Amino acid sequence: MSSSIVWKFFERPKVTSDTLKCPKCSTELVYKGTTSGLLRHLKGRHMEDFEKYKGEQSAWKKGPSNESKKANEPQDHLTLAFCTGRIPFDFVDNPEFVRFCKSINQKFKTPSSKNIREIVKRMNMAHLETTKTKLEGIKNYVLITDFNCERSASFYSVYAAYVEPTTFQRQFMFCDIRYYSIPETANDQFWKPTDFLNSFYSQCDKVTAVINDENFGEAFGSMPRILCSGSSINGIFNKFADKFEDVRDVFQEVKEVFEILNGNEEDLEYAKRRFNDLSQKADYTLAPLPVFPLPKWGLLFTLLQSYASNASLLSSIASLRDKMINGAKLTKIPNIVALLDPLNRALEELTDDSSFISDIVPNLLSVKEEIENGMQDEMSRELSALIQEEISSFLSNDHILLAMLSDPRYAFIPNMIDPRTWNEAEQLLSEQEVNGELKVFESVSHEQTGVGGLLKRKLNNSDTKRTLKTELLQYQALMSTHRPFHTSDPLQFWKEQVFNFPKLATLSVKFLTATASTSSCEKMYQKCFTKAKRKREIDDDLYLFGHALAQDNETEQGSSSPTQYDHHYSVQSVEMEDIKPTVSSLLAPEPDLKRVKKEDPERF
Repeated sequence: MSSSIVWKFFERPKVTSDTLKCPKCSTELVYKGTTSGLLRHLKGRHMEDFEKYKGEQSAWKKGPSNESKKANEPQDHLTLAFCTGRIPFDFVDNPEFVRFCKSINQKFKTPSSKNIREIVKRMNMAHLETTKTKLEGIKNYVLITDFNCERSASFYSVYAAYVEPTTFQRQFMFCDIRYYSIPETANDQFWKPTDFLNSFYSQCDKVTAVINDENFGEAFGSMPRILCSGSSINGIFNKFADKFEDVRDVFQEVKEVFEILNGNEEDLEYAKRRFNDLSQKADYTLAPLPVFPLPKWGLLFTLLQSYASNASLLSSIASLRDKMINGAKLTKIPNIVALLDPLNRALEELTDDSSFISDIVPNLLSVKEEIENGMQDEMSRELSALIQEEISSFLSNDHILLAMLSDPRYAFIPNMIDPRTWNEAEQLLSEQEVNGELKVFESVSHEQTGVGGLLKRKLNNSDTKRTLKTELLQYQALMSTHRPFHTSDPLQFWKEQVFNFPKLATLSVKFLTATASTSSCEKMYQKCFTKAKRKREIDDDLYLFGHALAQDNETEQGSSSPTQYDHHYSVQSVEMEDIKPTVSSLLAPEPDLKRVKKEDPERF
């Protein structure tokens, strides 16, 4: 990814090309991925344009002075406040608002509505340039995006994940957020998805993979793609419901109950109060009530579990009483919830930001084994078969196979990747090119003289003869006696072993950069959902970006750790042992309306 001045004049190609045409004189120029020839042509034939763009670039690099930044800071904060509150930009011209600002600080210059829009555009361009500059200095990174046209709000975000070379810790970088399509009124700086993503992976050798929710088709070309494990497991839930009419019917009825509850603000507030009261009692362990926006992944389990846990509470709400499930359907809910619980636990594990793509197959294998060791009925067999389909699909992805070989917790374990083999994985890894081995950052106190220095130099000399093949053999031998615990961080293993396996560590870190899901994008979606509109209007792009930038700033300042995630839900799940949704608990008697009326007379 280059920020060269030539791209202000030439149109950047979406794919690697041998030649580029000059937009001014139509001369065919040799390109082949390098800009030196383009720069010579620009300076030799179009000096006026070169000087113009050079001046713009110098002004950008110089940036505003500290005094200017300090003066702009209040206006920037005000602008983000308008975006996060979705306050009409024109309100800034309101005379009373202007007087209010002056009453606080006479020197504060209230921006006009036009200026506020320009401030958001400036922030957007500054953020993009800063992000691209940061990515230029990163050796390898993975792009994460939640592009999904079926979402109730049609926007998506892009994050980059990379491994910090000194600490071997994975970092996440918010790149941008966009709507899918461009209405006639939209700002022309917001382009379509493929162009947007192209701007972040124009240097294909740096982007090792793209993690996404849905299949982008040809949007990424030959870029390695990894399907989000959250989306994959959600597909298992959906296919399972489609296979069994009883499950599908119960799910739709339960979903309707929670949609009615979320659609009535008064009832929802009452339900929350009752839930909080009951949660304080020692003999109650309740699954939280789902609130909008409903969880993207595992909705089948989440709603059934919450209904099973809160049936008595829900039946005390007048607007829901006629919608409550009774009879034979009701008795099936506990068994369905118990059957799906292992899969939901895997979903929670894999949608945490600390997960790795190497975790996907082992987690699904564990769920499949647990289900097969339990009750054997038609539902169990069908669920097991659906899980196996996803396991086979993931194992067909060479990138995941290489990640599992790179992960010392799973590498070389027999039958872990059947029907593929570890020999096949080693062959694939041996075909990878090692570009610049990772360096060992050593303390200056390490011995340079005496026996210690002698041994160090001898070992360094012997290491020059090592190949990737010999490192793989030694790695396999090490795993037979010193395998890390399954909850350990594989990146930290390679931090400790980079001196012993310089080539293998370099490749392994590359394949372990990817997370198992798009949870970072999902968190941003949850934060921005209420501020986005299904039908786009003018300024919507500005509101969306401003709100997302404010949320990202809040995360960076430590109020919300990027690795802490409520497992993709507005609702947190609860261990099944704590809930025990038996049939008797679901077939609860009619609530004591007199007691409820006494506790909350406003309800009646």
